[in-house]
Amino acid sequence: MNIYVFGDSFSVEFNLVGSIPNQGGMDYCDWKGYIPKKYYHHLKEHFGAENIFNYSITGNDNENMFEKFTEVYKEIKDDDLIIFSWSNINRFSIDTNIDYHVEDYNSYWGSSISSHDDVDWVGKMTINKSGSLYYNRMICLINFINEILKSNKVIHWTWDCNHKIEQDTRTIKFETGGEVNDFHWNEDTHNKLYEDMVLKLKDDDKISVNLWKRPSFRNKPRLF
Repeated sequence: MNIYVFGDSFSVEFNLVGSIPNQGGMDYCDWKGYIPKKYYHHLKEHFGAENIFNYSITGNDNENMFEKFTEVYKEIKDDDLIIFSWSNINRFSIDTNIDYHVEDYNSYWGSSISSHDDVDWVGKMTINKSGSLYYNRMICLINFINEILKSNKVIHWTWDCNHKIEQDTRTIKFETGGEVNDFHWNEDTHNKLYEDMVLKLKDDDKISVNLWKRPSFRNKPRLF
């Protein structure tokens, strides 16, 4: 059994290094004195999985997560556990070569939360993606994924679950008393998330944890 993870910064390793280092997570490791576990590490131990294939990327968006899934889904075996750590719905992919008028085969997908010269259209698109139609599209996509992965345990969850006060107490910043100024979830929160996932998996192989609430026209769009 293997575990596959598709997500954003909330599912990257605390001590991630490379092209997009997780500086806040590494500072948190220094503060703790060890490398804390995230929810999927606990799941690996719980199910006795052999490997974790983590395709999470800092700043990732849901479109990019699904595209990565389409690239690797044929490698997935029937007994594997698949995790989709979805981001907020209004985040989207941007071609990093958009400012140029020549073909660049080295371009790659960026994110709408990254800095960009033309922020006006990015903001308008973010607002456009904040409505109920995009929410409905994500629910249809989740149902499609569950149909494709009929034989697998599948977890859908997101940090963007509209519980702001509760989230504030869950962060690295809260635990460290502000010594590490990072809004991502801390070790204890990841452990509680894991416990919630295992509890729900007792009743169903396809579970959702803290997914988004259906948008309303009364809700002011959140810009990311």
